[in-house]
Amino acid sequence: IGAGGVPAEFVQYFNEASDLTGIPNWVLAGIAKQESNFNPNDSYGGAYGIMQQQRYDFDGSDIYKYYLDLGLGDIYKQLGYSFSSVDEIWNVFLKDVRLQIITGAYETRHYANYVLYRKKLVPTLDYNSTENLKVINWNADENDSNFSEILRRIFACYNGGPGYGMSVNLDTAQNNYPNNVFKYAMEFRSKGLVNSGGIKGDNETIEKAIEAGMKWVGKSPYVWGGGRTEADVIAGRFDCSSLVHYCYASAGIQLGDRSSVTTWSLLTLGKSVPKEQMKRGDLIFFDTAGRNGHVGIYLGNGKFLNDSSTKGVSIGDLNSPYWSRYFNGNVRRIIE
Repeated sequence: IGAGGVPAEFVQYFNEASDLTGIPNWVLAGIAKQESNFNPNDSYGGAYGIMQQQRYDFDGSDIYKYYLDLGLGDIYKQLGYSFSSVDEIWNVFLKDVRLQIITGAYETRHYANYVLYRKKLVPTLDYNSTENLKVINWNADENDSNFSEILRRIFACYNGGPGYGMSVNLDTAQNNYPNNVFKYAMEFRSKGLVNSGGIKGDNETIEKAIEAGMKWVGKSPYVWGGGRTEADVIAGRFDCSSLVHYCYASAGIQLGDRSSVTTWSLLTLGKSVPKEQMKRGDLIFFDTAGRNGHVGIYLGNGKFLNDSSTKGVSIGDLNSPYWSRYFNGNVRRIIE
């Protein structure tokens, strides 16, 4: 089991769907938890699968075909699925949890763009835009009223369609759906969806994370407790664990909740790797300021990126007398 009860075997599909659509994996997991409790075989009232997609809308129209024609079909083909009719791919969808999660993510992005447009946060309505989603500060505090309003509107649209979703009182909505999904999403965000043994990723993701931190080398003094608000991040005020969180968040990987990240929370993520096998992008831990009191990102050749109390954001050397003394051999791999 992954974070918060997300079945470990599904985490890779939530991550893939997130990469494809720009919707964070923890949002998608929140919807799946509410819709089916992670059951790919669930069916209720004409909705099917882990994310509960409908084949036909309330007016009898083929809503699945609508999404396929709008751009979902292109995503399927990009992933290697071939089909000549809606019925053919629908029958695949019913048995394929990967397809179900990607379809749910596509529909979520569809409604996210709709909500942003209706709230005049983007100038044009583009259902397939991933770029527009950058308007949403996905790291915002869960008590931020704008953030919770936007997310809960998206969830209400997903549950009852656009007209209902934009007009319903979010606190009296059917089945308390928007509030429930928001609560689950926040739980998954705070726990991180990566403790199932590492995210299926690539070198590009690792390089993006490292690049984000490297731009602050020599320019960011250490601030204990810093880096846990948007203002701190913009100003480059970090401590060791918030720097690591920032780097990976910049590459689209959420290592738990930014506001409460610690070396100890990072130590629960990814998978443990023997120090002899550590590679670029791995998190490495040191016994300064107590056991596992310091963390950095391994760069290779004995070098690592870190935010130290004496040098700020800087490159450390594991072969130096100081760091070789305190490196404790704990290594966590976030990206497989």
